[in-house]
Amino acid sequence: MLSKTEVEQAIRRGEIRLTYTSGLENISETEYMTNGVDPGQVDSLAGKAFGQNFSGNRLSLTLGPLVYSHNYKRKWGRKKYKDTPRVFDLRSSKNTVIVQPGESMTVNTAEEVEFDKHIGGLTFPRLTHATAGLVLSASYIDPLWSGLLVLELANLSDSPIELRIGEKIGALHFYRVDNTSLSQNDKDVFQSKSHHFGLTWQGILRDGREPFPFKKRPSPANTLRQVRTWATAHLPTIITGGFVLALFTGTFWLGQTSQDVAEALRASETVPSLEARVEKVEKSQPLAGTITVVIPAGQTTATANQELETGNRKSTILTSLNQGYADVEARANVSSGTEPSRTKISVQLTVPEASLLDRPVPVNFVITGDN
Repeated sequence: MLSKTEVEQAIRRGEIRLTYTSGLENISETEYMTNGVDPGQVDSLAGKAFGQNFSGNRLSLTLGPLVYSHNYKRKWGRKKYKDTPRVFDLRSSKNTVIVQPGESMTVNTAEEVEFDKHIGGLTFPRLTHATAGLVLSASYIDPLWSGLLVLELANLSDSPIELRIGEKIGALHFYRVDNTSLSQNDKDVFQSKSHHFGLTWQGILRDGREPFPFKKRPSPANTLRQVRTWATAHLPTIITGGFVLALFTGTFWLGQTSQDVAEALRASETVPSLEARVEKVEKSQPLAGTITVVIPAGQTTATANQELETGNRKSTILTSLNQGYADVEARANVSSGTEPSRTKISVQLTVPEASLLDRPVPVNFVITGDN
């Protein structure tokens, strides 16, 4: 991991290039001027932004003006960007967005980052947001990367959480990659395969590039799950409406007596118990996430712990590793957290040989619920 001084030196040598774009909070802006960071020019637009967001050895990543919701094609209080479903423009809602409970979003950072072949990066969540229930999926930034950084946010709490354009949502740590054989040809291949490589705010807001060019879209198989999610969220309305419709139809066509009507109304008192059963089922659904474990240089084992709000999902934890980590053996277990509704995750990694550098390994996990 690079120190503060090493990061600044890498910027001066051109190994790291950071760019900020002006006017992202102004929907009437048309120019969107870009400003590269020079640690020596502290009074420039980019210099001031860098000074505010670079602390210690990490760069705080901030929220850009557009977000992609995985839960809502449209939402009251939000305005779609160029009438695109799921893509919302924060500049049309006082530069803010309210992330609803259970909602997940894909966002682009305000910062544009470019690495040469000797620099890589890791993104991490902010503890301030994590303790409030807003989690960010950690990710690795490859050498030769150029463009905006794409992050995934999810509100796991029971309360809405407000975010603003320019608000700090994550942290970027820089790593040096030695003895690399990467070349410009590798960068060209990388650019042809990556769906958001080279994406900039000028390209999106001025030139009309797609802000969230996903390779993978939800399949039709998710339709049943979407219907179940919608039905669960609107269960009281559905049940109440069903009772009213049944009551009206029965009275109109069958001439139910007043005694039958009273019995139908009393039946509506079962709604709270049904809601409780639905809540129990929801809490028992699997909970998935990612925890990054860093194996220190010169060591063959490492352990990381994390505590999550999991309800009663405490029976079993399953882990998996992404492609490229075949030599890593992962073991995980769960235990009680600091509160009855929280669970502590402990992940231990083992590799056959020690590395000369710190080795970050993202571990995917699924916690299954009690039946």
